[in-house]
Amino acid sequence: MRFLALAVCLGGTLARADVRGGLTPELRVGAGYDDNLFLDAHPTGTLPSQVYSDFIFDVEPRLDARLGLGRHALTLGADFLERVTPSNGDLRDLTLRLEYRAPPIGPVTLYAAALYEYYGASAFPEDTFHLGGGEAGLRVDAGERARLTLVYRGDARVWTDPLRFAQLGFEQRDVEQRALAWLHLRAHAAVALDFGYTFLHLAANDPRASLDRHRVDVALTVRPTRWLVGVVGYGIAYQQLPSGVIDATSAPGAREDLLQSLDVTLVARPLRWLEIFARYSLLYSMSAAAAGNYQRDQAIAGVSVLYELERAWSRSHRAEPEVRGARVTFHYRGHAQRVSVVGDWNAWDADAQPLANVRGDEFAGSYVLPPGRHEYALSVDGAATRPPDAPAYRADGFGGENGVLDVPY
Repeated sequence: MRFLALAVCLGGTLARADVRGGLTPELRVGAGYDDNLFLDAHPTGTLPSQVYSDFIFDVEPRLDARLGLGRHALTLGADFLERVTPSNGDLRDLTLRLEYRAPPIGPVTLYAAALYEYYGASAFPEDTFHLGGGEAGLRVDAGERARLTLVYRGDARVWTDPLRFAQLGFEQRDVEQRALAWLHLRAHAAVALDFGYTFLHLAANDPRASLDRHRVDVALTVRPTRWLVGVVGYGIAYQQLPSGVIDATSAPGAREDLLQSLDVTLVARPLRWLEIFARYSLLYSMSAAAAGNYQRDQAIAGVSVLYELERAWSRSHRAEPEVRGARVTFHYRGHAQRVSVVGDWNAWDADAQPLANVRGDEFAGSYVLPPGRHEYALSVDGAATRPPDAPAYRADGFGGENGVLDVPY
């Protein structure tokens, strides 16, 4: 009887809970030029002098499957890249990621993820590998304008090609440990700054493959309109290779490299399902060893199309905005002290339009909005929160999603 009572109680809880599922298939196609194709940052990889410039054509399908129960979220992401080049063969890269994100604890959100990657290039079969690992992190939202993210990631890589085995005489295995701290500052409704520090430690049974790398990044994101985003990023890294690289141009021994990178990206999204992008990347490496001196330029542009499908299995707690002419009523259900709606019409000001606590954990508020398509989010106790029941969603350019709603003219 106790088991039956527990089952009935649990079933009733799930029936009332906001259980949501969604799929987002996306296809990205791009073409461009690369003057150092398949450059392998791994120190034992093919020397840059053996790789030639080429035209590139990328096909990148992506699929995100989401399941939400209340404020818990489980996401499975699958990314695949097929890079075709006339002179340097093809590259295939498959990545799978299963992530669990816990409900926020005040301004703190915790998550954990499992990862798998397969990489292979037809012209360089010795670089084929399988990688498995895990990641854990936390995000701290200090109001609407500041966010700190701390991440630890550990990976194990196995190089599987017989050519590498024949060269080394054993199967190469690597272990990577990575610690990352990232600070996001929204200086203005249309401007954001990001600062990051990453430490990478790579240990391998081939001593030439071991390295330690410190990297600092800074990025400026500008969104002059709702449909246009520009990002400029600069990174500088210092790495030590304790055992050096043994090749025709450098002697065994320690090696130190200084790497600088510049990335410029422009993304236009004139329609909810259409994205047009252009990207330029420059990587410049300086080293005392000849193998560590190289430059890589890449330019690519293309289009991406996506479709978002989401379904709620329980609509008892739906909180979709109610649009009646220019007046929009926003809803939120959840344990909180203060909830407000922030959007492009109020400069993302968390104090401009608070929601009233109508009863228990239910909040609501009505406001008159200007006509047109708007992006918005919720501020829950000072933490930026993805609206749980928006009519549609759009990437916010900062690693999250905003809700999208239309106000008739």
